Amino acid sequence: MPSEKLLQNCLSDVEVKAMELLHENFRRNAFFGTPWPKAKNPARLGKKLLYQSGDMADGYMSKIEGDSIHITNTVAYAGVHNEGAEIPVTVNMKKYFWAMYYKASGAMTKTKSGKISASKRNVILNNEAEYWKSLALMKVGTKIKIPERRVFGEHPQMDAAIEKIIDRNVRESVQEMMNQIKP
Repeated sequence: MPSEKLLQNCLSDVEVKAMELLHENFRRNAFFGTPWPKAKNPARLGKKLLYQSGDMADGYMSKIEGDSIHITNTVAYAGVHNEGAEIPVTVNMKKYFWAMYYKASGAMTKTKSGKISASKRNVILNNEAEYWKSLALMKVGTKIKIPERRVFGEHPQMDAAIEKIIDRNVRESVQEMMNQIKP
């Protein structure tokens, strides 16, 4: 039946376009032109957000089931970043924050006299160490706000892309039927 073929073509094309737009948002560090909030960690300033290991971007998968497209992510924290959240500080998090503080502060270079040098690298490392220390000194249960850095969701550009795909597929389907009718 032509309508079933039309639906499958539309779903397949929309699935490809949705994943393409999702990955464009990662490359732009923005949700369709709306920039994500900047990082507070001095070590992340000027670097791509949400792209340290690439696991989150690579974790997005799409699947057509019936007349729906399901887009999921294999990384547990993807939803937190996409929607934003407040997470409570745990004992294990404090241990991690202290470890990162010692790593950053221990990486600073010293002069021959044993004093910490005033190099640009050390200034950056000191700022990073202070950031981790401030997190490590938080009380267990204190909430850390993770800002929304939307990668995927409803947006007029997404709607326009879907509409364009459906229009093209309908036109092609109608043309195919017209070609079958003509003698």
